[in-house]
Amino acid sequence: MRAFIALEIPPAFSLEVLKISQHLQEKLKGRFVPQANYHLTLAFLGDIPEEQFLVAQDALQTACASCGQVMLKPTKLAHFGNKKRATLVLAMDGTAHNPASSASSSPNELAQSVRSALTLASLTFDEKDFYPHITLARKAALEEIDCDTLSTPLPKACCATKVTLFQSHLSSTGARYEPRFSVALNEDQSQCSPHQ
Repeated sequence: MRAFIALEIPPAFSLEVLKISQHLQEKLKGRFVPQANYHLTLAFLGDIPEEQFLVAQDALQTACASCGQVMLKPTKLAHFGNKKRATLVLAMDGTAHNPASSASSSPNELAQSVRSALTLASLTFDEKDFYPHITLARKAALEEIDCDTLSTPLPKACCATKVTLFQSHLSSTGARYEPRFSVALNEDQSQCSPHQ
């Protein structure tokens, strides 16, 4: 089973990201990600057996125990890979903190906590450097377009409050992400809730 751990995107922020996506769809071709699939990946576990989901849940709970709410602060549009079939993303400030809360965590801090907990639990994951982003489109045709020319107002920064262990279901029509276990990031403590 394919699994990953991600920061969930608050609904209002997700709507603003969708507006950017719709604006971009008027300018370039690509396979745009549906709003329901917006997330910020913290660790990609890949294919794991069902019994390791329980281990991953415990690791996630441990990782988030000392983490406060996370600031999502967009910085720019960016891309990965070949510009003929690029992955177009909305990049985030990995060091951003909520100035109104001393208990907040940055995306970088949360990702480090999650990855450390997975390592201690002897769970493997993709160890590529963490680059906080929300994927907007795959196979985007950017060969004649510079991301800097795709100017569009970026969403205002906001706080994300939930980290989730997802199971990824792949099909010919695209991916579907099933939430399996979540941890709510609070000012005071973390509260855990398994999905039924």
